[in-house]
Amino acid sequence: MMNAGSIVQFRRRLWVLMSPPDADQYLLRPLTGSEDETLTLHKGLTDLLGYSLPEERPRPAQFPLPTPNDLSDATGAHLLWQAARLTLREGASPLRSLGRISIRPRTYQFVPLLMALRLDPVRLLI
Repeated sequence: MMNAGSIVQFRRRLWVLMSPPDADQYLLRPLTGSEDETLTLHKGLTDLLGYSLPEERPRPAQFPLPTPNDLSDATGAHLLWQAARLTLREGASPLRSLGRISIRPRTYQFVPLLMALRLDPVRLLI
């Protein structure tokens, strides 16, 4: 059963299932996107399309279980904790800048952002 707040897979992407305005609809927000990319789907149509195109039917997301090889050191654990804390703070994983000001890059800004994050030192002005 998929409830509001569940993470689902749809069209080979991860989404958060939101509370829909109508019981016959799914309201999906991308897990790594903004609310501008929210989709509204009709449940009946997704069921019909799902027979021939399975990626057109939302389904619960499956994540692999951790293994003993996934262990890390204290620095990695602290980094993971910080990332989770910042993600939960805004709910859509915004980037943080000086003074804890939230910024939300647009989709086309992510490519130069990811390229800049690989530089040493990281320097980027959006």
